[in-house]
Amino acid sequence: LREFLRRTSALGVLTGALCDGLLETTGSQTVLEELEQRRLFTTTPDDGRQFRYHQVLLDHLELELTEHLGAAASREWYGRAAELLLDAGEVPAAFRAYVRAEDWAAVEQLLHRRGAEVVAGPLGPLESMLPHGLVASDPWLLLARARQERTAGRFERAIDAYGEAERSFGRAAAAEL
Repeated sequence: LREFLRRTSALGVLTGALCDGLLETTGSQTVLEELEQRRLFTTTPDDGRQFRYHQVLLDHLELELTEHLGAAASREWYGRAAELLLDAGEVPAAFRAYVRAEDWAAVEQLLHRRGAEVVAGPLGPLESMLPHGLVASDPWLLLARARQERTAGRFERAIDAYGEAERSFGRAAAAEL
């Protein structure tokens, strides 16, 4: 069970099929349901189709995964998780996994192709893991920063960040956002 928790933490968004694919096994749906029923820091917002680990547990498991696998193997594991998540249409979770994998080319490509989906939710601590140059130049990340400033009530900073995002988008239709 501990290994299941540790390994599947790379997904962020958990389904039986995603866990089975990542672990190359079967029966993950049953394990996820048991975790949720036992209230082991696992929740399901949609009656058992998707699951999530509580953020405190997720943070611990991700640290444990890196310590257990080592840095290089951990990055490979996150890259594998990212591909599965992207195939399943879980774009924000795939972005998170690519960041954890430190696959900056995939991060930039995903932002370019599906940036609106990536920034639909909060980036949270992921922003601190991104290269500064990317955060300062990518219009979608600038938009995410503006939204974070707005949510935090820092309106002057938010207005400045919205302006930066708009200039960065240029003539693209996304500048309307």
